[in-house]
Amino acid sequence: MNNERIPQTVYKLKNNIIFGVGTTLFVLLFSVIYTPTFGKNDISAWHEHSSLSISVISAIVLAVISLSRTLLLLTTRQNRLHTLDYMLWQVVEIAVIGLFANLYISIFFHCNYFEMLHVSLLVAVAVLIFPYIIYWLYIELTDHNSRLAEAQHTIVELQQASYHDSDSPIRFVDEKGLVRLVVVPTSVIAIESAGNYVTVIYENNGRMTRFSLRNTLKGIEDLCHSNSLVRCHRSYFVNLNRVKLLRKDSDGIYAEIDADGVADIPVSKTYSAEVIKLFSTI
Repeated sequence: MNNERIPQTVYKLKNNIIFGVGTTLFVLLFSVIYTPTFGKNDISAWHEHSSLSISVISAIVLAVISLSRTLLLLTTRQNRLHTLDYMLWQVVEIAVIGLFANLYISIFFHCNYFEMLHVSLLVAVAVLIFPYIIYWLYIELTDHNSRLAEAQHTIVELQQASYHDSDSPIRFVDEKGLVRLVVVPTSVIAIESAGNYVTVIYENNGRMTRFSLRNTLKGIEDLCHSNSLVRCHRSYFVNLNRVKLLRKDSDGIYAEIDADGVADIPVSKTYSAEVIKLFSTI
């Protein structure tokens, strides 16, 4: 579990907004019920300033979570956290809330900061653990349902491709090894890379279709080679069976595809000799 990356659902802005607002409302409700201890006059002191204190503590919770989740989205979207790292992030988040809440209590109620610190941290953990657990269970459930939907989609794709007796379907997977697309080799025209994503260009019922998934050409290189897809450029694999001709222009070599709606595929100098050799044998 510690080596698994957290579900992509964690990075959805809407989910983080709901989590921040929901956690703040939970703390607000708890603060109305709970009376903290500040010393001999703790009850009267809290009741006298309860509205202000509840508002300030709720604002601290919302501010810390908002800043923390903004930082999370900005710094880890391209390099998703592992589960253990994310759990540690949440622990720090709760601790920071406890520290700032304790700072307010110590200043406003004239308490010793360090004498109250352990109480504030314990209360923060005891209160916030509930919304944090509920949110994580929601994330896990959403991810589980997403995987089930993907599996169902894969089954449907396999059933649709089963009439191709001579073709064994290609199962394109993402960086986590999950099957994202199943298509017969003869339908694949080319594969294009852009950053951390690859786009499979294939023919579907006579129409050109593009399907993007999170992976790299290096990650699917063995899969491409085993299905007669040839590397022709640092950003492209091409199915030579779908190439109509190789054309040499002033700026390089291009492969013209035997289907409408697909731009010419560039062939770089690094791969041109091998591509020309293989194309001449078709």
